[in-house]
Amino acid sequence: MPRAEGYAAAALHGVLVRSLSGQGRHEEALAEARRLTPLWVRAASGILGMSTATALHGLGRRGEAEAAARQALTACEQFLHPAHPRIQEARTLLARTTAEDPLP
Repeated sequence: MPRAEGYAAAALHGVLVRSLSGQGRHEEALAEARRLTPLWVRAASGILGMSTATALHGLGRRGEAEAAARQALTACEQFLHPAHPRIQEARTLLARTTAEDPLP
């Protein structure tokens, strides 16, 4: 089976990180997010940063989660169309990481 490259590799890597975090395996998600990442592509803007922020938030590392969410939002706003749904997702994630009483 051939290895994924470019956008496909970046998208699959993001799915893996989100899946691990969604299972409550935040340490594994964070380790995977920080591993050597696939080739960056514009269409994947913010995906890995949002996944990293979600994992950090799940670990209770609010300051780091907020910083990662801000970086993800910046990447989304820089490279995606203003109406792209990922921009709203990044804003929602940032709001969740900065909430006084964050939801689990």
